[in-house]
Amino acid sequence: MKTRSFKNAFSLVETAIAIGLVAFALSGLMGVFPVALTELGRARNEVVVAELGDAALAKASQMDFSRLGDLTNAPASLYDISGSGTTISGKASYEVQTQVQTSSAHARTVVVSVYRQPRSTPDAALAKYLLVVADNGR
Repeated sequence: MKTRSFKNAFSLVETAIAIGLVAFALSGLMGVFPVALTELGRARNEVVVAELGDAALAKASQMDFSRLGDLTNAPASLYDISGSGTTISGKASYEVQTQVQTSSAHARTVVVSVYRQPRSTPDAALAKYLLVVADNGR
């Protein structure tokens, strides 16, 4: 009877050490996931806030100069977590308010404030954007 030699195979000890090293490396990676998810949420929030502010400023810049004051009297716009408009305050994640200030007879300053809903404090804006609009006689 012939006996086989298994010199080319891994021993049980070598296999256990390899599994232990892989488990150790994976456990280190698992510690990074909560931080990565937190940063991903923060980055998404910053992008949505910037897009909402930019859209409000674009709307103001395209308005007729004589109608800019209407923005101050308009109700705040509500948006969900993805930045889509909503009319249900319970589903709103963001609130955008626009104020128009008279800089001079021929210029107005548009101030766009983006708030997180529900607001923790009255003036806790996530971001404020300013636009000076000149009366160019349109």
